[in-house]
Amino acid sequence: MRMDKTYSMRVIKQLMRRGNENAIEAVIVEVIGNYYGYTEGELFGRSRQQPLATARMLAMSLIYEQGGMSFPCIGDMFSRDHTTAVHAITRIHELIELEPKFGKEVEMLRTRVKEETNRYLKVLSNVEN
Repeated sequence: MRMDKTYSMRVIKQLMRRGNENAIEAVIVEVIGNYYGYTEGELFGRSRQQPLATARMLAMSLIYEQGGMSFPCIGDMFSRDHTTAVHAITRIHELIELEPKFGKEVEMLRTRVKEETNRYLKVLSNVEN
């Protein structure tokens, strides 16, 4: 199930409450969910089923890389221990090395996150003015 405009509006409202410095975490969850076809609830859920677990690990990895969030904060965000976040980031780096196709996919998603973050920040600046 793809995330819809209602979710996009929730992201914008969340960003307005948090401030622009935390925008990227919400955008990453949205981009990963849309790309892989998972809801926010599924990404934050307890399922270990593949490929959902890989999508969740990728979200954690991108939040670490692009959001600069600490392992304990990422663990808390996903209702998991910080060691789960460490494992997720390590595993994603291993998959990038082992599977070139996956590496290209990750690079495309990094670009999409940057584009969406810029788009949301532009919308936010228009809403705030």
